[in-house]
Amino acid sequence: TLLLGRIINLPIPEFMENVETDMIPSISLVMENIIPSSLTKNSLTKMLQNDILVVKQLGCQLLIFAFQKLIKILALYDRKGWNSSKSSINTSFFNNIPDLNIIVNTLNQVYINHKDNKMILLSLTIILKYHSQCFPNFFSVTLPSKNIYQDIMSKKSFNSVELTILDNFLQFQEFNS
Repeated sequence: TLLLGRIINLPIPEFMENVETDMIPSISLVMENIIPSSLTKNSLTKMLQNDILVVKQLGCQLLIFAFQKLIKILALYDRKGWNSSKSSINTSFFNNIPDLNIIVNTLNQVYINHKDNKMILLSLTIILKYHSQCFPNFFSVTLPSKNIYQDIMSKKSFNSVELTILDNFLQFQEFNS
């Protein structure tokens, strides 16, 4: 998992920034740089559904890295004027990540069983934020009435991790329909 995280976090090659061409890179090559082929939708889903919290957290971290790389790649495509290929990259990425309901179910499950593990709850909230930003037309989340966000908001004071959870929650709520 560490190796996959490092691969995903590799910077976009500098020559891609400087190249002056209308030739768009191969979608499969670009996707391999965002989500390596060994990291499948099924494997990411199994990581999120795993009972071992460290495995869940590692899955969350890989998803966060992948979303961050996707955003960087799409920004490069904007700068290069390669807009015609952005939808292909988005579609391929969307098809290679766990379904939104898996992410929400994992959030609810961690909240019920491990309320004190704020790092996983924060990671899942960040994933939801990125999901809402990248795929606003496919983003609709319904949370149970008793959830992590309600718990934090009902507190008289909260710590920095809880504040960060709320900040990311409010960001994804912007796109929640």
